[in-house]
Amino acid sequence: MRIQTVCCLLPLALFTITPRSAIAQVTPASDSTGTQVQFDGQTYQIEGGTQAGVNLFHSFQQFGLDAGQIANFLANPGIANILGRIVGGEPSVINGLLQVLGSEANLFLMNPAGLVFGPNASLNVQGDFLPPLRQRLALGAIAGLKPSAAMTTRICSAPRPSSLLKPARVA
Repeated sequence: MRIQTVCCLLPLALFTITPRSAIAQVTPASDSTGTQVQFDGQTYQIEGGTQAGVNLFHSFQQFGLDAGQIANFLANPGIANILGRIVGGEPSVINGLLQVLGSEANLFLMNPAGLVFGPNASLNVQGDFLPPLRQRLALGAIAGLKPSAAMTTRICSAPRPSSLLKPARVA
């Protein structure tokens, strides 16, 4: 009897997992960051964004990769940090390759709904990859991305790098 119960629940569990991976995609948010995403076969080319000093800001409505897919963050050599926020309210499921091309920049991906890395997820980043575990990220005295209406309790701003090491204060 127990085996039959497990066998009956297994197809239901697979059904609930499969649609998430079938809709994995990278789409820019319709805001003022100017993020541009081109998709060719299995590769997303991510460019544009808003540069503030050595920081490059991107904003995404959705961010997810299926196995075999690649997200290329394109940046010039003067960029030190690429900061991407996901504002759509759904967790980001990463099961492909994240990479930074053209720069040795650090890559920050922020999603208040969560980041999930699957068994096929991989990184090709010359700098550091930092998925912040906070509601606020601090990077110096430069103004950062502001939260969307859907994220009114989440804050993405840019104070000092040392705030990654200690609790950040919300101003």
